[in-house]
Amino acid sequence: MEGEIILHVVWHDMSFHEQTKSQLQVSENKLRSFYDASPEAITILNSECFLECNKTALQLFGCNDEMTFIGLHPADISPMFQDCGQSSFDLANSYVASAIEKGSAHFEWRHKRLDTGQLFPAEVQLFAVEIEGIPYIQSFIRDISVRKATEKALQDSEFRWKFALEGAGDGVWDWDIQTNEASYSVLWKQMLGYGENDILPTNDEWFTRIHLDDVRYVASAMQAYLAGQAEMYVVEYRLRCKDNSYKWILGRGMVVSRDAEGKPLRMIGTHTDITQRKVMEEQMRQLAFYDALTQVANRLLLNDRLKLAIASNKRSGHYLAVLFIDMDKFKPLNDEYGHLAGDLLLIEVAQRLKSCVREQDTVARFGGDEFVVMLTDLASTLTIAQPQAALIADKILKLLSEPYQLNLCHDERAEYSINHQCTASIGVALTSIESALDDILKWADAAMYKAKAAGRNAILFHEANNEV
Repeated sequence: MEGEIILHVVWHDMSFHEQTKSQLQVSENKLRSFYDASPEAITILNSECFLECNKTALQLFGCNDEMTFIGLHPADISPMFQDCGQSSFDLANSYVASAIEKGSAHFEWRHKRLDTGQLFPAEVQLFAVEIEGIPYIQSFIRDISVRKATEKALQDSEFRWKFALEGAGDGVWDWDIQTNEASYSVLWKQMLGYGENDILPTNDEWFTRIHLDDVRYVASAMQAYLAGQAEMYVVEYRLRCKDNSYKWILGRGMVVSRDAEGKPLRMIGTHTDITQRKVMEEQMRQLAFYDALTQVANRLLLNDRLKLAIASNKRSGHYLAVLFIDMDKFKPLNDEYGHLAGDLLLIEVAQRLKSCVREQDTVARFGGDEFVVMLTDLASTLTIAQPQAALIADKILKLLSEPYQLNLCHDERAEYSINHQCTASIGVALTSIESALDDILKWADAAMYKAKAAGRNAILFHEANNEV
């Protein structure tokens, strides 16, 4: 009214937002715990310097705090020159560049402690990762001083070498390449649950126990090493135990005898049980790429798969579809029954979504009560691809509208069940060109909001896809 000041206030309930932030923080804390608990030194770096490291890395390099380590170049924790005579700076840069180009790199390196200046040999594995379009390198660094000492011991005394390996907790194998005879140490057999007389003295006893999915990889690595095409024989694979379970093994070996023409005659190596490390890596991967509550893909994994699918479209000409799904009237359930009820509903929604799609498709939790489904390899014409996407979207809409039975237990009360009915609003966007990742998500999101504004419990396609 004239002459009066009117104050308009809008209140937003931020409780669900704060809960989501809390869940994300818990997930990040778990990931950091696994990261720091790793027995191997782990670092994150770019082409210029280290950006992050775990506690094991700080201990390995004699560094007091992470801030001292961050910003260093790999050459700063190395002697000026490597054993091959090349400068550490140039060689480190070439390995990083190779990892970014090829996806990974595996090599041996001579490092230096920052506190004492002591040099030590290390085995380094580099893996390229891309986050928001920026390439990074994750490195795993392992002190191999004991292994190098044992290799030197081999030159002096084969007996002392084997003894040292057994003392380090590794199983030892000795292979006569010409006759295919092999011997295995007591620890090698015990590692897999076998007794002294359970294993015959042949190489086949090892080879036939390799997991079927790993046979080709291991055989190829061995062949490349024996042919002189690889400097080292170092492989990670699964071996069958006596109880038919499998253990992850780090296998290493070296030729110790050759004929006059240089042909390998004898090879000796070790097996290290790395099952615990593999389990930890899988747990870290699960925390990094999957939603902690629903166990479907998170935004990071969704973005990665979308990038791959969009790039694939350019080659194949096939359409992909993104379905942006928002649960209607989800907040009242949380308000009336608490966040436990909301969590149970979201878990059930994720399971129903997974049952509606094919193996090559992706279900992801985008945040809160929003989910995204990516459908790949649709038809190469929009007139066929859109009905394909519509068919799956309709199946999802119907399944999500079916009643939910949620079993709850609050404040030491006996478990009780509630039946809840809710619907979903779905926005769909299709593309067959190399679209920007953000664009197709925005298209589907905008279509979803229009479906919600039109009365909820509906499917709407992005406007550009409605020309069919």
